[in-house]
Parts: sequence; C-alpha cells; structure tokens
Amino acid sequence: MEGCGMAVIGNAIIVSSTSDSALSSSSKRPVQNKIVTEAINKTNGSLAATFATNKTYKVGDYCIYNGTLYRFKVAHSAGAWNVSHVEAAAIGADLAQFIIDHNSTVSQINSDIDSLESDLSNDEIMANLCYDEIPRTIQNYTFSGGTVSKVSHMRNNTEIRSDVFMYSDSMITEVRTLNSGQSLTIQTNLTTLETIVTYAAA
Repeated sequence: MEGCGMAVIGNAIIVSSTSDSALSSSSKRPVQNKIVTEAINKTNGSLAATFATNKTYKVGDYCIYNGTLYRFKVAHSAGAWNVSHVEAAAIGADLAQFIIDHNSTVSQINSDIDSLESDLSNDEIMANLCYDEIPRTIQNYTFSGGTVSKVSHMRNNTEIRSDVFMYSDSMITEVRTLNSGQSLTIQTNLTTLETIVTYAAA
C-alpha cells in the first residue's frame, strides 16, 4: 500500500508520503550457507558407502574400500575395483580446498547481504521519519498554550521519535528526530501554504 500521512495544525496541512515496502519486517533474511550445503551434497550418500561393483561412479564421487576413503579421479563404470581409477582422499583437506576455491563467491555474497541490509535500514529510517504516526507506537502529546508543542512516539517505554512544534505568525516548523539521531524538518508557510522539508543525517 502506498499512502500519505496528513497532520492538520491550525490552517496548515502537512503531508508526507511513503510506501509500506519501506517497513518490511524482513530486514534480515536468513541466507543459506551454499558452500557448506554444496560440500555436504558432494559427499552425501557415497562418503560412508563401501564400494559396490554394481554402481557407476563419476569423477569426484567417494567410496570406502577396505576401510580406506577414496575419491574417483576418472569415471568408473559398474564392475570390479580398479585402483587406477581412484586416489586416497582426505575429506577435511578437500573441504578446505573447496572453500578456498569458492572464497570469491562467499565474499560477493557477504557484500550483497551487507548492501541489502544497508538499503533496508535506510528505507526504515525514512519511513519512520515520514509517517505522522509510526506504526506500532503510542503517541504522547505535550500541549503549551492550547497548542501541541511535542509528540513522543513510544514503543515498549522507549521514545522512537520526538516531534517538536514551533509556531510563528506565518510559519509552523516541525522537527522530527529519531532516537538514532536522524531528523526531518518540515516548515509550512501559512500564507503561501508552501512546505519545505529538510533531512539531516545523524
């Protein structure tokens, strides 16, 4: 849903828009460790199995023969054991080499995850600043001289954002500040109804 928040203060209407997609709860999605999974699948079913004469083996398959772990270095059709088709294997060393070979892939995956988390974090910050009322919060209002001077957006007894209002004959200024330090200043000219919005990083 795309929508807008609207607050009416005196004769001024302050409008800010955002998208619910910015509030995705999936800020961190679990990412399956493909390296470990692939390594396990590589040896699964053949690692603990003894050599079988009725089975066909492909390059890289494992088997156990006379209590020793072997890896096939050439394809082996069903038939008798042929020691020239295999080499003794140390699965720990194989796995270590596999990880080294795929290190660049792991680095790229980690970089992509970091970038995604940063984008989601920035989207959430902007959404929390743009919504007049942050979802899943309670608003505590402070009045001064019959007008709202401050609104605190509370969640679990913690102030997520504070909105401070300042009034003059021709201008209403609202400063929205998140507890992480980012702020949004909204200035509305009561004569022209022009609104200026300024964002400040933490």
